[in-house]
Amino acid sequence: MLAAFAGSALTAVVLLFFRSGKGAKTTSSGAPASTGALAPGQTRPPTAAGVELTRLIDAGRSQTFHGRYQATSTDPAAAGSQVTLDLWRKPPREREELLQVSGGRSVRSAGFLLPPISVLCRQADANAAWTCANTPQTQADDLLKGVTGDVAGQAAAVRDDTVASRPVRCFGVPGAQPSELCLTPQGITARLTTGSSKIELVDLSFDVPDDVFAPPATPTP
Repeated sequence: MLAAFAGSALTAVVLLFFRSGKGAKTTSSGAPASTGALAPGQTRPPTAAGVELTRLIDAGRSQTFHGRYQATSTDPAAAGSQVTLDLWRKPPREREELLQVSGGRSVRSAGFLLPPISVLCRQADANAAWTCANTPQTQADDLLKGVTGDVAGQAAAVRDDTVASRPVRCFGVPGAQPSELCLTPQGITARLTTGSSKIELVDLSFDVPDDVFAPPATPTP
C-alpha cells in the first residue's frame, strides 16, 4: 500500500487511482478501456458525472488548505502498519509529508513543490536527521488534468456522503474492482477507495503558514 503514497503528491495518488488498474479497466497505454466501439478519432462525450468531477477538481487546484489523511488497507501484507499523510497547499506551493509506523519504527518522507524547484526529504527514523535533495519538477497536476479527461466519459455512480463531518460528493468508477473518489464542495479530496486500500481525510484546516514550506534540511543538488 505504501507504494501508492511514497514520494508522490496527493494528485499523483489520484492519478494512480485511475491508472493503476485497481479502478476502471484500462488499456495497455493506461487509458480507460472503452465500453463500446468508437470510430477512429472519435471521443466519448463527457457524462454529467464527468463534467461535475472535472469542475470540482479544477476548483480544488486553487484552494489553500491543510488536510490530514489516514491510509488503511484490508490487505494482510499491510497489517500492523499505520500510514498518515499531511498535505499543505498554498498555490503554487505544496508540501506533503508521509509518516509510516511499522514494527515500532517510524519513517517520514516529505515532498515540497516550490516552483520552479521541487525538494524531496527523508527521515529514516524518529531520532535521525532529515536529509533533502533537489528533484525534477513534478508534473502531477498536468497528468491529473489528462486523467480527469479520460474518466469524464465513463459512466459513474454519484452520491452524497459525509467525511470528517463535512459533506462530500462521491464518484464511483466501475471496473473489476470498483473504486470511488470523494471531494468536498471546494474540490478537496476527502476519500479515495480502490481495491483493498482507502485514504480518508480526518482533519481539514484552511490556515496554512508560509514557514511550513521550508524544507527541514538544506537540499543537496
